[in-house]
Amino acid sequence: MFADRAESPTGPRPETRASIRARRLTAPGPGLRIVTAAVWACGIAGVAAVFGSFDHWVQATLSDRGAHLLVVTRSGWDLPPSGQVVFALGLVALISMLTADPGGNRRWLGLAPAAAGAVIVAVTTMRVHAAEPITRTLARLRIGTFQTEKPTVAAGTATGLWICVAAGVLMMIAGIIWVALDRPARTSVDVPTDAPVGTEAQ
Repeated sequence: MFADRAESPTGPRPETRASIRARRLTAPGPGLRIVTAAVWACGIAGVAAVFGSFDHWVQATLSDRGAHLLVVTRSGWDLPPSGQVVFALGLVALISMLTADPGGNRRWLGLAPAAAGAVIVAVTTMRVHAAEPITRTLARLRIGTFQTEKPTVAAGTATGLWICVAAGVLMMIAGIIWVALDRPARTSVDVPTDAPVGTEAQ
């Protein structure tokens, strides 16, 4: 008779306060997921900055009636030390991602991509008008080299520069989020009771 009241070995057991507490401590919260996403964003931005430093940043074009006679481009590495700085800081962000420990004790690592992103944005925006010296050179070339009727010289930015700017902004924002939200994972040895939930001492 009393055996009928025994709980089946395969049946559900009542959840205790200790098991609920352990589950809450081990389950990743929304903050940890956001930090993990921010860490990955720093790494992706670092890769984009590294490759963007080799891409074209600025260009100047000599045209005549819509036809491009001469196009001159400069990559980040052609504009030292800007391209080299962006390349190095992109590696810093990538290394920070690879050595990160979300929920651990390496929260300070988020400062590196945050600072690197700010420097990348500053360095790249200062190079927006880097094509102007090239346009002056093309303006002199068109006089003696090209026989044109309505020559025009135009300068502008290229894709690589804006890739680096966007990477710097993403890196900076993600680094700030990383530092702001990363917290060490909580651990506890305090187990109040093994009594099933809903039972209270009288």
